[in-house]
Amino acid sequence: CIRDSLALFPTEKVLAAANELRKLFSKDFHEGGEIGMGSVATISAGIVFAHYKYPLYDALDQARSMLEEAKEEYGRDAVALRFLKRGGEPLTAGFKWDCVEDLLAVAESLSGDAGISRRFIYDLARAAKILEGEALRSEARRLLRRRTENLNEEALRKLEGKLFCLLSKFEAHGQSGRELVEALRILCDAYGGGVRE
Repeated sequence: CIRDSLALFPTEKVLAAANELRKLFSKDFHEGGEIGMGSVATISAGIVFAHYKYPLYDALDQARSMLEEAKEEYGRDAVALRFLKRGGEPLTAGFKWDCVEDLLAVAESLSGDAGISRRFIYDLARAAKILEGEALRSEARRLLRRRTENLNEEALRKLEGKLFCLLSKFEAHGQSGRELVEALRILCDAYGGGVRE
């Protein structure tokens, strides 16, 4: 049974909510009285971040397009994101669902009041264009220390560990550090209301 669904959520809740819906969809029928399709069921999603004044019909078309991209580019059980900037090209990224919780944790750290400069993600995006693997990890470590203020060493190491774990998950799925940085950039821009470059 294949079903398409549409939901509208506040920006800062959409990815977490979609992940919760995915978990419910994949539950077994007998699990805690919940109704789901079973543990072998998968779900793909297309998520679009758009300004409230953006034409709804176009945002819906973009969401359908992202759903197709999730299925075609990233395989089953994946999500594709698009951030529609008020000017310029939209940002697009995709990944498997097992990356979502770590991705949200890192994005919230980068877009919140954790003492990390918003420039970190743009510096890392430039580095990810030419670096991969350990070279990218080393540069990310350097940039984190350069772009943090009032963040103690333990918190810095914890964030670094989450970021590197996430990078390893992307690499395990055959994706690049550049794709990870694009996903983080979309979430940071969406959560922060759109950062001016």
